[in-house]
Amino acid sequence: MIILSFLLQLLLNNYINYNSYFYPLFPLIILIFIDKHNKNKYLFTCLLIGLIYDILFNNIYKFNFILFFIIGLFIIYLNKYIKNKYLYYIISFFICIIIYNLIYYILFINNDILNVIYIIPRYIIINFIYLIFIFFINKKKNHNN
Repeated sequence: MIILSFLLQLLLNNYINYNSYFYPLFPLIILIFIDKHNKNKYLFTCLLIGLIYDILFNNIYKFNFILFFIIGLFIIYLNKYIKNKYLYYIISFFICIIIYNLIYYILFINNDILNVIYIIPRYIIINFIYLIFIFFINKKKNHNN
């Protein structure tokens, strides 16, 4: 699923302008579905995905490396305390999108928090569709096991 998220992100980045209303963050969303039973392995995976994301999509080395790790910590916390898996997926999704954009736009684009509020909706539509897509793939995979 991790490789699929990077391939889809690469494919869509060729067709979707960064200023488009549909900007994918698929490798970030996939963090929600990765197994979290071994926290150290999960956090290492978050770091690795962040590093690969930095190399492929941004020239801000180590930024996503650290940011994906921080978001991974939030996801572990949510996974521990939210027992309803549907609610967990939805809340984790919004937390991922909000934290990523909040930190990215305040540090690198514009330090005005109101601009971040206007930016966040353009990440929600396509990434929520991807969340649903991966949810059903994951559900089918788990059902077959």
